[in-house]
Amino acid sequence: MDNRLAQRLVGAAVIAVLAVLFIPEMLETPQAPPATESAPSRNSEQPALTFSQPEATPAAPAAVPAKESQADTQITQVEEETAHRVTQEAKIEAEAERITAAKARAEAAQRTAQAEAAGSR
Repeated sequence: MDNRLAQRLVGAAVIAVLAVLFIPEMLETPQAPPATESAPSRNSEQPALTFSQPEATPAAPAAVPAKESQADTQITQVEEETAHRVTQEAKIEAEAERITAAKARAEAAQRTAQAEAAGSR
């Protein structure tokens, strides 16, 4: 089989697999999980990296409600899950970039060694 044809078939297969994996996740609507006792422990975790600006302190303190409504709690949980998912995706992307860079360095070193071996013949 032609090398170009094989590369195109492999590329098409990879795209099909990625589509099967990611399209259902993108079409899925986010659903809040039922409230459990593990939720407060998640709230105690601090995010590793944030890009938000500190808010200005108001001149007069605003009245703070005693309890959050259930809708606010669900929204907070969804936001936390989204932030966690984004963080995980960023970590995965960074790891993939690191692996790609390592492969490129190894390939460059191999080519340099081949060039030196060909030059010493």
